[in-house]
Amino acid sequence: MNNYEVYKMTTRITRRDRERNFQPMFDSRILPEYELVESALAHYFQEESREIWQQLDIMIILIRLTISLKRLQMGHAMEGYQVLDIGAEKSDIRRSFIGFMQRVYLQKEFPLLRAEYRYCVGSYASGMRETDIAKLTEDMIEFVAWREGVDYGLDQKLYTNLFAHLSLRLGQGGLPGNEFNPLNSEIKQQYPTLFGHVYEACKKFISNEQVIQESFISFIVLHFLVSLENQQVHQRKVRTLYVCSTGRGVARLIKNRVEAGIGQVEMVAYCSIVEVEEMCQKHAIELIISVFPIESTLPVVVTDALPKKADLEMIRQEVARILLEVPAVIDAYEAVDLVRQSSHEEISEEIILKGFEAYQQVKDVLADEMDRKLENGLLLHIFLMVQRYYFNKQYDLVLASEDSGRWELKERLTAVFEQCGLYFQEAELDAIVYYFK
Repeated sequence: MNNYEVYKMTTRITRRDRERNFQPMFDSRILPEYELVESALAHYFQEESREIWQQLDIMIILIRLTISLKRLQMGHAMEGYQVLDIGAEKSDIRRSFIGFMQRVYLQKEFPLLRAEYRYCVGSYASGMRETDIAKLTEDMIEFVAWREGVDYGLDQKLYTNLFAHLSLRLGQGGLPGNEFNPLNSEIKQQYPTLFGHVYEACKKFISNEQVIQESFISFIVLHFLVSLENQQVHQRKVRTLYVCSTGRGVARLIKNRVEAGIGQVEMVAYCSIVEVEEMCQKHAIELIISVFPIESTLPVVVTDALPKKADLEMIRQEVARILLEVPAVIDAYEAVDLVRQSSHEEISEEIILKGFEAYQQVKDVLADEMDRKLENGLLLHIFLMVQRYYFNKQYDLVLASEDSGRWELKERLTAVFEQCGLYFQEAELDAIVYYFK
């Protein structure tokens, strides 16, 4: 289903919006059960003020309850016929929802079975309320640190943040949330080893019935990635100056590209050729990256205006030599924010030029693939994409792409944007694909 279909299915429940033209995509043999559940859920939301559920929670309850009713009607219970003990439930929210489920099953003359209830709401395994979240947090950090060979135990913020996340996820009194992480596929692709180790930790210390789903695991991975990044911030870095012809150029793009490719580089400032000596003294520069040859007592790496792989390799080799041979400067200097240092006029000019450059390259390379009716839309999207990139924003619309097979087009687009020094999430690429035939 795409986002629109999910939206229509859930709003028919939360707003009782019965649009005549919308037909759920279910086989006619299961449609009566679906319509019964949909109507009952809509009444449930209207009876009193309900806490707002995520769309994914509503969809899971809607579909699982439909399947449960159909299975029972066919004489197939999940684990026997043990009726749910309602008196043992202390949570008011859960008791209210159990009452709703009982009314739904009674319409088909079925009792509310314990196994069916657990299936529908993803109920926690018995004994979960006794889970020691503090001990669980310690065990997970210790296990992942051992498997990764990284001393995560030194990061107290990791413990605090992970403890808070696990407390909210495993200790909530209402229906268990079904999290959705739009970065899930990218996290799995870019950090497969860490994802696997966190998955092992979840399997070892948390029961399957409680959480084990990829979105939950990828959220936990993010905590470890933040910790790893914070540790790298305190590592020795080479203070670098970028020299371009005007003092403006594409400084922010260069900073992102070099620092992303070489973790031990800190690009603290940029300038024109006439300011080199002044900036070197002011910011305790250790390495100069320049678009043209200059003379200096400091190491100089001459690169193209947008560094290519060969340029990055030269920078990497020089950085390695400096880290090995040159003592660290006293860390009493602040890095210069390459965006804040520029005026609004300079930033706007740089974004416009870079957006036009990226669009022109896309047009040159993929002219035959472009949909001429959507040409202006593509131009606007690329300009906005560059603007987001400059200010460390990301495209946050998750699409149910029907173009998953257009890998060749995506690879060609990626190559064009990388030539322009632009790197972005998979969601951005999926959105741009829609502008092509």
